Amino acid sequence: MRARMASTVIFAAALAVIAVIPSAVSAHGGPLVYSGEAGPYRVEVYRLFASTGDQQVLTYTLYLRTTGGRPVDGATVEITARRGDEVYGPTRAGAFTNQYEVQFPVSDAGGNWIIDVTIDSPIGPATLTHTLPSPSSLTATAAPYVLLLVIIAGAWAVMRWRRRARQRER
Repeated sequence: MRARMASTVIFAAALAVIAVIPSAVSAHGGPLVYSGEAGPYRVEVYRLFASTGDQQVLTYTLYLRTTGGRPVDGATVEITARRGDEVYGPTRAGAFTNQYEVQFPVSDAGGNWIIDVTIDSPIGPATLTHTLPSPSSLTATAAPYVLLLVIIAGAWAVMRWRRRARQRER
């Protein structure tokens, strides 16, 4: 009975921790790499590097809301990605409700990319410049989740070991 109670408590604690820790993954499978305000907009940016044969593709997804939290539809968003001598854009982003997305074929995913964004809508214009960290620098984002899984698995293994030990004693 105590083992069942302990497993229930551990499961509930794990769910609570997962609910409290903000997710770094979007529906597109890329991590959140920027969140902030630009002019009258609240901006969230997700990026995904994918390999298509010999080439890397950078998928850059931007979500627009007003600073009050309402989705912004119908904006014109132009995005430029640059790193050293490589410059892609400006490219007009495809719009899907308050989501604006563009894909750039890039030489590789390494290094930090500088992203310039120009936004225009009836709410007003805005510009934003930020860096996109390389995929390897985002490994630290997953560390708390991995640690949590290791703790849960360890607690489960200890409870199971104790239960078997008690059953052998009987």
